[in-house]
Amino acid sequence: MYRLLIADHNTQEREGLEWLITRIMPGTFELIHEVSVSATVQQAATCEPDVILMNFTLSEREDLELLEQIRHVSPRSKTVVVKHIMKEHLITGMQRIVQELDQEHMKRVEEKQQQEGIFPLIPLMENQLALLFMMEKTCDQMIEKFSRLLQVDIDAGYAVTVAFPQVEGISPTENHLRLGRFYDDVRNFMKMLGPCIVSPLMNRYMNVFFVFERNSSCTRHAAACQTERLVRWLDHIYGTKVTLGIGLLMHTKDVLRQSYRQAAIAAAYGEAQSKSVAAFEEVQKRASEQNTQWLKRDTPIDFSLRPEMQLKWEELELRRVQEIGALMEQAIGYVEEQGDQGADVSKVAQYLRLESDLFSAIFHEASGKPFEEYVTKPRR
Repeated sequence: MYRLLIADHNTQEREGLEWLITRIMPGTFELIHEVSVSATVQQAATCEPDVILMNFTLSEREDLELLEQIRHVSPRSKTVVVKHIMKEHLITGMQRIVQELDQEHMKRVEEKQQQEGIFPLIPLMENQLALLFMMEKTCDQMIEKFSRLLQVDIDAGYAVTVAFPQVEGISPTENHLRLGRFYDDVRNFMKMLGPCIVSPLMNRYMNVFFVFERNSSCTRHAAACQTERLVRWLDHIYGTKVTLGIGLLMHTKDVLRQSYRQAAIAAAYGEAQSKSVAAFEEVQKRASEQNTQWLKRDTPIDFSLRPEMQLKWEELELRRVQEIGALMEQAIGYVEEQGDQGADVSKVAQYLRLESDLFSAIFHEASGKPFEEYVTKPRR
């Protein structure tokens, strides 16, 4: 979420702005309110909000002076003087600002990844957990195992199927590179939107599973708005028309399995209808009104991916075993090199660029014993 500071003397006007923003862009902003000029400047300095909406009754000169003060204390904030702006123009302007914020955030993510790198085991296990939600026959114990390793609590959530457009007249290598670039960017963008598990890219599809605690305030409208942000961003950056299918927000044990099939149906429907975003509720409504077969058949997307899922799982599992082996070698080598100082699990995890809990869980799974037991027992 981005921080939005709404600054207005008038309570009714302030609440009206909040209502408008949350209705048009739900789940996008964490809202902060201020009622005076001095408090607005102080809040800008303290919180450094991403966006400031000001609606004070000031002269033009006073507005400019206030803008200058805010720029001085919070140079990254995007400040908008609301008065005299029509509602339609304000909405358009805020959508453009969010798009700019998204682009800036993605650039920072890319730079950080280039500097720090990502330990490959984490996205590998994410891919595997996502596949478990997609495959017809899976073991609940496996889902629990990977959820525990990734420290993911799945009480509620929904699935999104992303269908990249087919492009004719390019080589398989060019297409692979093109889809790989889209996949990485979509993955990073979805991670920005909220906690999620991302599938591998298969054919020209990927699936994203957003997960929440049971008491989460996420709504269907917010989910649709978030996916529309992705569509606008991809269109702006690449000129790429993707289709997104959204499954129902579920609160059941098989939450993500059910939502995945719904998302795949919605994406197939969206492609058939040339829609950029299609929600499963829309498919249900259309099927009811026109007695279509959309809900009574295998979706083309799910059907086309099934033969590939098991092969992809085996490929990922082999890579996971190899990565765990490499991690264990690095961890044990570090412990041996550091002696007593290497017995601190947090230091070993930091050395491997992993969270301590994740490293402990992986070490226990691979060695059959807790890390603490390994370092306290005599070793030859």
